[in-house]
Amino acid sequence: MRKMAATVLFLLILLATQRKVFSQHLEVSVTNKGSGFFLKPFHPLRNNASVEEWPFVAAVGAHHVKAQFGPSFEAYAEIFQKTLHQAISNHSSLLNFHRMNDHEISAHLVTETIISNRPRLQVLFHARPTSYDRAVFDQTTNVAKATQAPASSPSANLCLVLFAFKDNEVLSSTCRVVDVDTVCVSDVALPLRWWSDRYAQTVDVFYSVGNEDADSPCSSENQLKRYGRYSSWNDQQTFLAAVTLTHGQMNYQELKEDQNILIYVPTASFYPGSKFRVPVKLQAESDLEVFVIRVKVRHGIRVVAAEPKNGSRWSLNMELNARRQSAMVTSYVINKETYAKTDKVQDIFDWLFEVDGSLSGSDQGRLSFSIEYEMTSKRKEIYGPIENKAVARVQIQQDNTFAIVPVVKTTELINTAVLTGEKQMYPLSIFSVSHAGKILDVTSQTACHSGDEDVLQTAESCRYVYLSGKESKGSSSVSVIAKYGRHTRFLFFRVWIPELPLDISVTDSRLNLVSSWKVPLYRVFSRKSSVADSSLLTLEDRARRKDDLSLSCQLRYQSAVIEVYTRFVMSDITQNPYMLHRKAQFRVTDFVRNRLHINDPTVAQLRGNVVDGIKPGRTDIQVLSVFGGSLGTQEIKVKRQSQYSEVGSEHSFWA
Repeated sequence: MRKMAATVLFLLILLATQRKVFSQHLEVSVTNKGSGFFLKPFHPLRNNASVEEWPFVAAVGAHHVKAQFGPSFEAYAEIFQKTLHQAISNHSSLLNFHRMNDHEISAHLVTETIISNRPRLQVLFHARPTSYDRAVFDQTTNVAKATQAPASSPSANLCLVLFAFKDNEVLSSTCRVVDVDTVCVSDVALPLRWWSDRYAQTVDVFYSVGNEDADSPCSSENQLKRYGRYSSWNDQQTFLAAVTLTHGQMNYQELKEDQNILIYVPTASFYPGSKFRVPVKLQAESDLEVFVIRVKVRHGIRVVAAEPKNGSRWSLNMELNARRQSAMVTSYVINKETYAKTDKVQDIFDWLFEVDGSLSGSDQGRLSFSIEYEMTSKRKEIYGPIENKAVARVQIQQDNTFAIVPVVKTTELINTAVLTGEKQMYPLSIFSVSHAGKILDVTSQTACHSGDEDVLQTAESCRYVYLSGKESKGSSSVSVIAKYGRHTRFLFFRVWIPELPLDISVTDSRLNLVSSWKVPLYRVFSRKSSVADSSLLTLEDRARRKDDLSLSCQLRYQSAVIEVYTRFVMSDITQNPYMLHRKAQFRVTDFVRNRLHINDPTVAQLRGNVVDGIKPGRTDIQVLSVFGGSLGTQEIKVKRQSQYSEVGSEHSFWA
């Protein structure tokens, strides 16, 4: 048996090669229809006339390719392909996901913009067993049912690491996925210095996926540090997105208990898990150059950090107790020789506080500040220590939904339902993330609709999006709108649609008689009439007919192989709307094989995608649409002209 080899070439195009042997038809196909496509053959890249080449493009994952040579020879090869999308130039946007431990793992930003008032970068990770197939459409009830993961599916046991990069700094955080079809949220608190007063800033977000074991960052023996990254996982990082940092509007209450130090407490309400800042500033015209400020917190408030302001001329030393309920900051001027008081208020640092995520109801957090310093005159005369105290309250609300996150494993769809009439369905889940980071599946409580049903459709229950085959166009950005309570989220898809009419390619559109090759000719005589019927019957027809048959011989007509190709397009793109490029035609024969039709079966007949000449004449080969009409037409002629056949001919001859 000849084996098929696979080679990865530039632009992630795979060439499956098979040596020509005889003049029989060699058929190469993808066992999982729709997971990959062969392109229409082009000029061979190899200078070898004995090798046939089939360019092959595929989406994420492994693909099983089958090569069949005649009735007896067949071979299989498993081809691993990273992604088709890199070959589609700038028309592609792929949701990040990996395969590990028989699970598909995807990463999703909770929000794409982070405001300084809520400096939390959150990423939701979702794992689903690879055995979880697409939703199945029940044709009898017209109801879509999502196939459930088998009860015996293994646990994921995965460790997810989130990395946030800004300039030369990196912050990290972990979360675990241990159950079947579950989610987790990784959370990183961004420092205030990452925000700029002048320019818009972005943070690059990466993540890593690995097994949870004793050496992983998620293990209790080897916890990942909050600031810094896990070095052995650096090479495994995958880019997710660049998030934008913006300044939020916050109202503050100014505490004026001290004439030199100003403390600003936000007046807004906060939720469990929320973080908020309390700026500390120096009054204008103040001579103060060093001070100590202590804080004690109660009723669900925790101290996180003290962060210096960008460009501040002050340095900080912080002491924080283990329970994070009290802290002390000593702040002093960095360079006293060049420092001089100003007539403007100076930013010194921000306290960063966090509301306990375990709080279940409303409360009032308590902040108690104590300020100590010694005033000194220019003559170095000490006036004595000064201590002032200030108390503030922060309103804490009951935890509720912060954002909703739609989860789908791919946002780039190829509409083959137009060809087959079979619905393509893609499971969709909606998760709510609370202010405290709690996750809840709210798919059944969410309403969804498509921004353009001529491109993509969605179930009202939000459990899936689908292509029915009745779509009339593709799109580079069709939206699906999900609404849960007062929260709305947009999910954008790219949808490729076949260009019509289809290109029906025949190895030869003129079928001649084959010299010196005779085959039996059966003529049918009706029981009710002695007049001969000259139409030919197949073996199956003869087995079903009860008519008397008369046997004679005639020369055999040639056969030809039919392949159907199309270009996939996005209708809303005016320049280069084609997948790969305008000359790339994708083979879709397997999708329309049972829709091939011969207009005049007395001239030619079909056997799968092989057409046999029957008698001289002309007829059309058509691809019929499930919804009526024709998707493409190709004329074929059968002639009495005799042609000699030899091994190596470009035609296929089937007995």
